[in-house]
Amino acid sequence: MPEALTWCLSLVLIFLGLLGMVVPVLPGLPLVYLGTALHKFAFFTAHPISWTTFWVLTALFIVAQLIELFAGFFGAASVGMNRWGLIGGVIGLFVGFFFSLLGLIFGPLIGLFLGQLFGGQPHQQALRATFAFAVGSVVGFAVKFSAAMAMVAVLLFAVLF
Repeated sequence: MPEALTWCLSLVLIFLGLLGMVVPVLPGLPLVYLGTALHKFAFFTAHPISWTTFWVLTALFIVAQLIELFAGFFGAASVGMNRWGLIGGVIGLFVGFFFSLLGLIFGPLIGLFLGQLFGGQPHQQALRATFAFAVGSVVGFAVKFSAAMAMVAVLLFAVLF
């Protein structure tokens, strides 16, 4: 029975994590990581994953989190985002937090654009930086989602084979 309990808890965490990829209230990738890593540290599990598998899961988690965190700003910086754009993007993120999912998506974009303008950038340059931020954010999300799927695949492979 304890092994069944471990599997149920793990599957619930993984499911909530995958749901958290599209629902911003849930910490998606951390929940997937906890669900997969649970098999290493659940002492009553008959077949824990190896240390190698655990470190692969950990590396996927850390790298994906870092890429997702910085991808948008690296994209904007590559086309000339100034510090006012960065400040505006961060303020837009905090303000957007109070306006649900649309606020979280558009808040940083609007803040970055307005910050660029406030920092003296021409309208066209502000738009380029905002678009680059959006593209970088989409790439970051894709990396994070791919890492979550890879983590689930690594767990299944480690447990089944």
